[in-house]
Amino acid sequence: MKKLFNLIWLDFKLILQDKIALYMALAPALLSFVFLAVIGNSGSGTLKLAISGDVPPEIVERLEAVADVETVPDYNALEKRIKRADSIAGVYMEGEALVLLTEGNEKEGFAEKNALMVDRALSPDLVLFQEIKVERPQNLVMTIIMASILLLGILLAGAVSGFNIVHERESGVIRALAVSPTGLASYIGIRTLSALLLGVVNAALSILIMGKAELMGQMVCVSLASLFMYAIIAILLGSFADNLIASFAVIKILMPVLLVIPVVSTFMPENLHFLFYPLPMYWQYESIVRILGGLDHGFALLMILATGAVWFLVVFMLRKKVFHLRMEGVRSCNGIGGY
Repeated sequence: MKKLFNLIWLDFKLILQDKIALYMALAPALLSFVFLAVIGNSGSGTLKLAISGDVPPEIVERLEAVADVETVPDYNALEKRIKRADSIAGVYMEGEALVLLTEGNEKEGFAEKNALMVDRALSPDLVLFQEIKVERPQNLVMTIIMASILLLGILLAGAVSGFNIVHERESGVIRALAVSPTGLASYIGIRTLSALLLGVVNAALSILIMGKAELMGQMVCVSLASLFMYAIIAILLGSFADNLIASFAVIKILMPVLLVIPVVSTFMPENLHFLFYPLPMYWQYESIVRILGGLDHGFALLMILATGAVWFLVVFMLRKKVFHLRMEGVRSCNGIGGY
């Protein structure tokens, strides 16, 4: 058990020490921030106001009737709030006058709409609003982007583990494993566990940054169900790439294939989706889309495990000889044996 934790800790040390591996590990969270800043609030029609603490309570109460109100202590805090990634107007007092504060880079008509709503809220004849929520179809583009970012986080976790395998081979760290009792299956299992931990963190962080914290538990389940996919990616990258430069070429081929194929299924007729059923990344994507749409995804989770297990056995049997040869080659370098 101690050896297991030591090897997992070694994996994370490699990630922290290597800038490329660290970037790969952080990429999903960074993309989630970009999503939030550029697209995240584009579909919101609810008026949101940040109100300084100097605004009288009776005015705050009237504004709460027409908007989602967020209060801040003073003008400085108000200025910092409106400069954040989302689009929100600020309200503060300047003498006896109420002033609307905006960042200035919002879409056309943003300031005018907010000014009009504030004016109506403060008019003598207050209009009372009643909110009725109407179910509407999900925005397809938004769903595809969110699902792709979340899926990428899972796939990159496996790629980072494979990258570490190549790094160990180049740096000579793997020589210690070559003379240890650690077998090939145990070695792949440890690398898979490291990727699993990173995948869970990626999924949780990404969905949290996107403002969907209530879906975190379901996304973690998708990450856990992707156990065999982590192993598949790590084996493919670790066995095909002889060095770090070659690993970039493998990643450039592997990642688009694993990500594009499930996205393409979105644009295929439903009666042709059976063509994608044998592919675990299709079920990963399908599960994430169903989670974002508030639909049941239990069957998709089971299919991620089932199809992943089958493909893992295929890939492991086809590529294990490469690992054995390289391990034997390391033993030979250490004077332990030959081919």
